[in-house]
Amino acid sequence: MKSLYDEPNPQKPQNPKKRILKYVIIGILAIWLIGYISSTINSGNKSDSTKTASKADGTYKIIAEETVSNPKCKSLTIVVNNQNPSRDYMVKLGDTLRNKYENAADGTIVWIFNDEAIAKKWHDGTLSDADDKAYDKHELGIYVNIGRTHALLISEGDGKNYEIVPYVVAHGTWRLSYFLDDFGDYSDDAFIQAIDTQRGSFDNSIVSGANLKWNFIISEKYCSFILYEYGSSVVKGMRSSPTYYTVSVKEENGTTYSFSAYNVSDRVMIPNDGKSKDYQNMLNILKKEKSIKIVVKEKGTYATSSYNLGTINCTGFKKIYSALTDKSTTSSIQSIH
Repeated sequence: MKSLYDEPNPQKPQNPKKRILKYVIIGILAIWLIGYISSTINSGNKSDSTKTASKADGTYKIIAEETVSNPKCKSLTIVVNNQNPSRDYMVKLGDTLRNKYENAADGTIVWIFNDEAIAKKWHDGTLSDADDKAYDKHELGIYVNIGRTHALLISEGDGKNYEIVPYVVAHGTWRLSYFLDDFGDYSDDAFIQAIDTQRGSFDNSIVSGANLKWNFIISEKYCSFILYEYGSSVVKGMRSSPTYYTVSVKEENGTTYSFSAYNVSDRVMIPNDGKSKDYQNMLNILKKEKSIKIVVKEKGTYATSSYNLGTINCTGFKKIYSALTDKSTTSSIQSIH
């Protein structure tokens, strides 16, 4: 695992590389799901009617909707209105399901087909040997909610291999993401960032009001900002000679705060080091979920760089921070990677 200051740049695309999962990987999921699925099929409260639900790019039918003990814990069998859906179509469907079942109980699962007859036979347990090949063709994937982290398993069409697309926890304007390790795989270390890349401006001795892109990287170790001058050039520091900054925050009511920060890698950090209350005070401001303005200024006799980060909407921060510190959330995604 890389150290605090050597973590890979989390601005890399968060969609994981396509992975072909063998039986043993599917088995890991099966171990967790088998008891739940069995109880759902055998003792769930089944819905006798076919339901329909609209989504952004089409319609899917709910063939069966069942509950197990907790009314919020669902098992659904659905059919999409697309006989040959693309990967993009499936990813959008997964996003629709994540939004719909974001508050569903842990264990909610959706079985996705593109043939109604096969879906009904599968649900009723009446698939014959002759239906096996048809099942492999028409079973498109499985959507699961494990520990409040959602994922879509897209079938490769053979009933054996799947691509996993995780949908990380998101609340309001924030999302929970994961650092990458030395091998480019997701680690167990989560962080918070704004869903959308933020924009602002910067000044120095050469330019004034130049284009700035930036984003939060908030972990339990630090609250930080990755700054991109001209939209692409990362503001960096050196461990041997840190660059120091003042982070100024202004609330809607006019109250202002000032925090100390430094850069020894590729981000301006307010550390959670026990030496200062700046980290906790910054979190307390974010947890108010109001709009704030932030300015980051370089310290030093000859320092000229100033970064106006603009206005930030903090809606949803309390829930996303709770998800960050909830180890069942941050660890559960690893079981399906």
